[in-house]
Amino acid sequence: MNTILNSNMSNTAILAELGNRLKNLRLSRNKDQQQFSYESGVSLRTLSRLENGHSISFESVLKIIRTLDLIERLDLVLPSTEVSPVQQTKSKN
Repeated sequence: MNTILNSNMSNTAILAELGNRLKNLRLSRNKDQQQFSYESGVSLRTLSRLENGHSISFESVLKIIRTLDLIERLDLVLPSTEVSPVQQTKSKN
């Protein structure tokens, strides 16, 4: 069953779901934790913590996402936006 992330979920629930998704992606590529840890440059303990729903550094998350060839998907999460010069001036005040 697929869990859909939503704003009513706690941060703990979101971390657990994302950890599970990343674990499933790793497994779908036939990588064990030790091999994936080596390839991503993230310690085995850190990878295990993430897959078990614990918080890890954003840099480690980026390494894992890069190893899974998902960096381009970050544009969906944080799209680039243009700020007009007028808005920039207003934000300085």
